[in-house]
Formats: sequence, C-alpha cells, structure tokens
Amino acid sequence: VWTEECDDGNGDDGDDCPRSCRRARCGDGFVHAAAEQCDDANTDDADSCRDDCRLAFCGDGLLRPGVEECDDGNRFGSDGCTDECLPARCGDG
Repeated sequence: VWTEECDDGNGDDGDDCPRSCRRARCGDGFVHAAAEQCDDANTDDADSCRDDCRLAFCGDGLLRPGVEECDDGNRFGSDGCTDECLPARCGDG
C-alpha cells in the first residue's frame, strides 16, 4: 500500500516535498534547491551529475570518459594527472 510521505499542496518539485508526495532525496529526479546541485535519477558517476547529487568536476576523483583522460582526485598539476585532467607529459609546463 502506497502512502504519502509528505503533501505540501503545491507543484514545486524543488522543495522538501515534490509532487510525488515522497520526501525529497538525492536520486529522485528533482533538484532539491536547498541541498542538491543536480539530480539525474541515475547511479552513473561518469556523467555530469554524481551519485551524491553534486556536479562532477575535474579533480573530484571520478573519471568521466570522453570528458577527462584522468582524474586523480586533486588539482595538483605536478603529479601524473594535470589540473586539466590530462595525463602529464613532457613539455606541458
């Protein structure tokens, strides 16, 4: 039996209670404005929205194929992966 977890009577999917009447949570497909940067309702950390509903970025430690060639989880350009998420190579400065 399905029951409502909340019902605030409005159609705002970005608040604590979206139209689904289920409490807002990461992964529900609605961007909860107070707590999330994104929410694509999938578990693919290789896309632009991470599983924790934060936007992916170079240096977050998660490789996004086709976008980054490496991502070692830091923004130090002097190690094996540059701060532009490219493999370090001779002559890259």
